[in-house]
Amino acid sequence: MKRVTLLISAAFLIAVVSAAAVFFAPGLLWPTLEYESRVAVDLPRNQVWEKFNDEARMSEWMTGFRSIELIEGERGKPGSRYRMIIENEDGRVEIFETIRETRAPERYSFTLEADPLTNEVEVTFTEDSGKTEIIQKEAVTGKSLVWRSLFYWLQSSIQRNSKQNLFNFKRYAEGSKRK
Repeated sequence: MKRVTLLISAAFLIAVVSAAAVFFAPGLLWPTLEYESRVAVDLPRNQVWEKFNDEARMSEWMTGFRSIELIEGERGKPGSRYRMIIENEDGRVEIFETIRETRAPERYSFTLEADPLTNEVEVTFTEDSGKTEIIQKEAVTGKSLVWRSLFYWLQSSIQRNSKQNLFNFKRYAEGSKRK
């Protein structure tokens, strides 16, 4: 009887250790999730740039956006820092954005930081025949092995949310052409 109990305990322990290894291995092997989202907006680049950077209208296209507040530096300039509040079904999230580079109307890069992650974002705006393509490249790194692993397993959902925000922006920008 002791032998059967020992074998069952050993099998259970092996299963738990194997499951943990499967969950945590991606966080060790791929600590940063990198992806790209694109959308074409039927407006000239200058108009797209203005709408993309209009803080007063961000709630019209950014899922869960509640507020943004300048907390350091000069608005819209490299080095400036903002506090953003995002609300979703899990509650309220405070995110800090630091602008790394702005080259109106072609490039905007920034770092987002929150408790679980750092996200390096680069957004480029290219114009062709009066239409603007927005290309958003992101590199998300969890601040712990648990978060890095979780982001690996949730990467399709994370990418889908990013793409949805860009699609929402397109709909907002094109819907307000005459405004």
